[in-house]
Amino acid sequence: MRHRVVRTGDRCHILLHLLRATLQLEGLAGAFGDGPQPVSALIDHGRFLEPQFESVRRLDAFLRGREPPPDVGTRFGRLVEALRVGDAIAAGASQREIGLGIYGGEWPGDGEHLKSRVRRMVPLAAELIRIGPRGVLGRI
Repeated sequence: MRHRVVRTGDRCHILLHLLRATLQLEGLAGAFGDGPQPVSALIDHGRFLEPQFESVRRLDAFLRGREPPPDVGTRFGRLVEALRVGDAIAAGASQREIGLGIYGGEWPGDGEHLKSRVRRMVPLAAELIRIGPRGVLGRI
């Protein structure tokens, strides 16, 4: 199996090239010693959860010797993000409140990237609300 190891400071990252996907493992320096090592997933509740769950599914498939599931995390995450924007609009939030509340950072940010991101999400949010739950699920 092809892989790549990168050490940065006190961290070690291993990128495994699987059949249809890649899997990145991260640990403290020395965590990936010789021989088999226990592996566990850590979920960060401060970040979007679905992409993390997708990684855990790929890890589980790898550890069990199975085919990794198709990667729908990016598309799914974008739809969830747009639905959150739609909820914020329905609650009367301004674009600034949406940007700071959902994405965090500074408003409008360097090059107004945060403002642009919110502006791009507004039409998608409106479209998802218009097509309803069945239409949203059809896009996954």
